[in-house]
Amino acid sequence: RFGWWLAALPGWGVEGEYVGFGERTESFFQQSNGTPIIARPFFNSLAGREDSELVAFPAVIGGSMAVDATSRLDGAAVRFRRQMCCQEGCGYSNICCQTVPTASRLDTTIGYRFWELKESLQMQERLTSQLTTDPGSFNIIDRFDTRNLFNGVELGVLWQGRRGWWSLDMLMRLGIGNNLQNVTINGSTATTVNGTTTNGTGGLLAQRTNIGIYERNQFTMVPELGATLGYQVTQRLRATMGYSLVYMGNVVRPGDQVDLNVNPNLLPPENVPFTGPLRPQFHFVETDYLIQGLNFGGEFRW
Repeated sequence: RFGWWLAALPGWGVEGEYVGFGERTESFFQQSNGTPIIARPFFNSLAGREDSELVAFPAVIGGSMAVDATSRLDGAAVRFRRQMCCQEGCGYSNICCQTVPTASRLDTTIGYRFWELKESLQMQERLTSQLTTDPGSFNIIDRFDTRNLFNGVELGVLWQGRRGWWSLDMLMRLGIGNNLQNVTINGSTATTVNGTTTNGTGGLLAQRTNIGIYERNQFTMVPELGATLGYQVTQRLRATMGYSLVYMGNVVRPGDQVDLNVNPNLLPPENVPFTGPLRPQFHFVETDYLIQGLNFGGEFRW
């Protein structure tokens, strides 16, 4: 975060900030030659009951299941800041038994706010048939990617109080604008028999019925609250410690876009002629996203 007061416009300032959370990855991996049994659950929309796809089963199939999820958040803002009022005086300190300087001020801000949340969920199976009558290996992939791109105007109020060497900053901001929601679904199955590989469209949860790129715009408000405690180390240097909370509504996340209803006739190679319901399907599913954390820093004025 950086900023400066405009000498030509007393009481006016400009500030900017960048917030970045490095990509976070969560992974799961399990493999078996048949024991223990590994299976992926789904709802069989053709039979109307719970079902599963075998990843490992004794004397039938062996393989592995890998699940990888990623998440990355970036944010930035540029604002004009206006000092609305300020007050200075003296107060009594019980610690040092003397008067200490006190001050308070109220500022407002207006500016531009940007947020980008990118996440992905990939499920991959590597299977080998143990049936001599039906040999072969399979590489099955389902992938769901989501992106939320918020652009909007931001309004804010900041209050600062100071007593002696200590200070307390409190802020409330509200971003109002548009969230561009993007969902990308892909799936594939590679089947290898006697050295020949055949590629098919669709995995298990990603089929031709929901594979694609989907976008829409949603009106969104992003409130932010924060509090920062500071200590004046020197005349120009202040050390700070604070807490911040940001709430984002109307966001799309990968796991919410997965439809567990599957018509087995769609699994590659697809049955021809096709019969039964067109499942899985896609429709936008929104949720909330909460960001909170502690911050430690310093402020230098010249």
